[in-house]
Amino acid sequence: MPISFDEFCLNLQENLNAVAGENGNPILNRQPTGFIDALVSSENTAGMEVDSLLDKGDGKINTVQLKYLKPDSVSDATSTITDLCEEAGVEHAYVYDEPELTEEVASSVTLVTEDQIRTLCESGQEFWNRLVLGKMNSVMRKMNETLIPQFVSGAGSFWNGDAGPNSYAFLNNDSGIYSPDVNGEVMMMRDIQNTGAVGRPIVVGGGNIDHYRRLQQYGCCNNVGLDNSKIADFDFYYDQFMDSVLASASEDNMFFAWAPRAAQLLTKCYNKGQFAKTGSDFTFNTIVDPRTGIEYDFELFYDKCSPRGYKMRISLRYGLWQLPLDMFKSTDDRYQVNYNMLFAATVS
Repeated sequence: MPISFDEFCLNLQENLNAVAGENGNPILNRQPTGFIDALVSSENTAGMEVDSLLDKGDGKINTVQLKYLKPDSVSDATSTITDLCEEAGVEHAYVYDEPELTEEVASSVTLVTEDQIRTLCESGQEFWNRLVLGKMNSVMRKMNETLIPQFVSGAGSFWNGDAGPNSYAFLNNDSGIYSPDVNGEVMMMRDIQNTGAVGRPIVVGGGNIDHYRRLQQYGCCNNVGLDNSKIADFDFYYDQFMDSVLASASEDNMFFAWAPRAAQLLTKCYNKGQFAKTGSDFTFNTIVDPRTGIEYDFELFYDKCSPRGYKMRISLRYGLWQLPLDMFKSTDDRYQVNYNMLFAATVS
């Protein structure tokens, strides 16, 4: 049963968009990878151009240098106004940071034999839709599990120099009845504000912080008159796998918080521009995940060997970029602050 490779990727993408919302078939089920969901969210990516500079749509390997100036610290200011001519002055030079794509991910290679296609009850196109969507969940999970520890490694300090995680009680346990403790959120928001971060924070986690967020949505007034439902002042993303990935961490129930655009998912597709090719029995192109908007390299070719059939996979080069840890001088009380922070949610 031959496939028309000329329009394959276009038709497949249209059908993926149509079936992405289906529920009830295990191969279409998508597990909550909240960390990546937060990274690619509009709240986090609005106005950010790092990823588009690395992937210019030509399939070539591009490098980007981000330059910045370190601000003066309070110790650089003086209490007197001196004669400017007598001052030697201090030169300020740009510091450069070069984002990198350090990771690769690829789905398993699927073989669909001609004999298998002959037995399908559904259309061949519907069958391919399900195969590709089934691969996207595994690839997303692999990326998510790889990037979570990298965020921990690249997280900065708090204003007071503490590397974190800062631990606060977000839940009260009264004989097995849990209620949200809004003081945990208030203290977390104070820590974030003290770093100088701007914008509504993005928070990712599971466990206790997810429990708090769910209770907070349904709560009203506590015994001191606070309306719990009006407290949340951050964008929350639930990650089902964060606790298990961070099982060896120093703190249980760790979660992430960062200022918008302070952490970014970088991706690169190779099958673009002159490297996107389609022949009579193959196609090397790209395809977009309809749920996340992440673009993957897509490869499909006809294998004439026994058993005859089609081999297919999706893949991606990617990396995590965080604001550099040396944005501020070593004499600054914000030294190693990069607006990427670690917290832990406890129970009192």
